[in-house]
Amino acid sequence: MKAPIIEWPHNELHLYPLSDTHVGSLGLDEKRLRAWADMVAADPYAMAIGVGDQIGGIAYSDKRFDASDIRQPITPEWLQNPFYLQAMAFIDMVQASRGKWGAVVAGNHETSVLYNHHLDVTAIIAERIGAHYIGSTEQSGWLIVRFIESDGKPAYTLRIFIIHGWGGGELRGADALRLQRLLQRKDCDILLMGHVHRGDTFAESVERVSCRGVVSTSKRIGMIVPPMCGKEKYIQRKGANEPVAGHGRIDVIYRHIEHRRWIEIGSQIWTY
Repeated sequence: MKAPIIEWPHNELHLYPLSDTHVGSLGLDEKRLRAWADMVAADPYAMAIGVGDQIGGIAYSDKRFDASDIRQPITPEWLQNPFYLQAMAFIDMVQASRGKWGAVVAGNHETSVLYNHHLDVTAIIAERIGAHYIGSTEQSGWLIVRFIESDGKPAYTLRIFIIHGWGGGELRGADALRLQRLLQRKDCDILLMGHVHRGDTFAESVERVSCRGVVSTSKRIGMIVPPMCGKEKYIQRKGANEPVAGHGRIDVIYRHIEHRRWIEIGSQIWTY
């Protein structure tokens, strides 16, 4: 499988990963999601990335289903065709950012809908917002962003690995270990992961030696993207606290002065 390649005409890139919005759940603050989309739309260097669980996707037969946890008001249409309408609602909430998306991966909630109800909501979302749909049921994949010089020649290739993620639990240690192992396992510049409903970000270094014997160290940035949604009752029934909602951003700056070229990458998380 070949990774999609996006040619980037600027020397600066602001990645806005979005994870675990769970549209359809009362835990989502719709005004906050729309404000996020407006922020992406206003940033000339912005590229949004969907890290999975764009919709709630919890069916009536699911043990997590709770009618009191459904987005209000509940209409007959919302009950008859919930997953498609959740996808349409997500598209509407992020409409301001349409055309500024790099890629979207499915989360476990979308994959559950695909397996049990034969509806690929991630494909619908990707097509409507103008994003590459990568990974399908693998819930992971690669995106290449190629910085282009003013003369049209490629200057730097940024390799991004996106995975919805797995696991959970009360303590952050397991999350950090998963992220660190992935950073050592995937030959990427940036790695994005969601799913666990709490944010974290840090750098990892990997040493390599070239075929000419030159030893160098590459730096990689990993981010566990915080959820956009807050409390959901099926989480609290397990004794967990309400997640700390928020969003992340990773800035990439390509610098070229005379014969020297280098890349600067920084990351930050905001909580609500």
